[in-house]
Amino acid sequence: MATREQAMSNAGATVGYEAQLWPMADALRGSMDAAEYKHVVLGLIFLKYISDAFLASAMKSIFLRKFPRSSVFAGSLNSSR
Repeated sequence: MATREQAMSNAGATVGYEAQLWPMADALRGSMDAAEYKHVVLGLIFLKYISDAFLASAMKSIFLRKFPRSSVFAGSLNSSR
């Protein structure tokens, strides 16, 4: 059976950090059971989602402040102007 590193190198679309990602995740998990580790991973995924959503909202607010008459964002914030 092929190892994870071999499978990733055969994929052809690997980025430099991908080869290190699985060993780092295994080191982070340590001796924790996979059933317990999923709560950690799901929490990190949720934090990433919230961070991305906040960044998008902040960028939209900044854009609307700089260009209040722009038609790029059609919505309740822009329709009152």
